[in-house]
Amino acid sequence: MIVRWGNVSLLAEVLDELGVHDPPLVVASPRWDSLELPFAPAARWNEVPSARIDEAADLARDCVVAVGGGSAIDL
Repeated sequence: MIVRWGNVSLLAEVLDELGVHDPPLVVASPRWDSLELPFAPAARWNEVPSARIDEAADLARDCVVAVGGGSAIDL
């Protein structure tokens, strides 16, 4: 897990540093739906918190970007 504070525009740089080539799953509550990301996510999971972890994991490919607080990170 990598935690960074800062502008959302830094996400593309972090993904590049990590060698992430497939679009990540974005986990965030609905309040973040209008957030413009510097990449196209594979999918967005906004059922936060959620008990359907297996379904979210199936969408994750090789990277998950959690936006917001503890509930998104906990998933």
